[in-house]
Amino acid sequence: MPREKIESPVGPYHVKVGWASDRDVQIGVEVDGERSIFWTLFSGRDLKASLAEKIQSLPVQDVSAQDYAENVLNILDEVSLMGYQGLWSTLDRSSCNRLIRLIRRARDAAFGADA
Repeated sequence: MPREKIESPVGPYHVKVGWASDRDVQIGVEVDGERSIFWTLFSGRDLKASLAEKIQSLPVQDVSAQDYAENVLNILDEVSLMGYQGLWSTLDRSSCNRLIRLIRRARDAAFGADA
């Protein structure tokens, strides 16, 4: 299945499009790097701080709440979502056409219509 990647100018996420002749089209958002998309989405400072606050009352010895929160994220990443680098959707022809129209409308609204 051929795939094309559109690099994001900001952030770790990239759009990818894949297709197979006479079959389907897939569009996805993936993250580059060693971590899964789960880690990238949920390891932000606010979530870690919130998680650390919630587990601070737990009986944890010799481990800071912040370290404990990071350990929980690592465990979840390894156990439940290891290897998932992105989220994908499969589109049929009419969905592809609708997406193309929507992206054109969004592009024109953001950057102006092509001459």
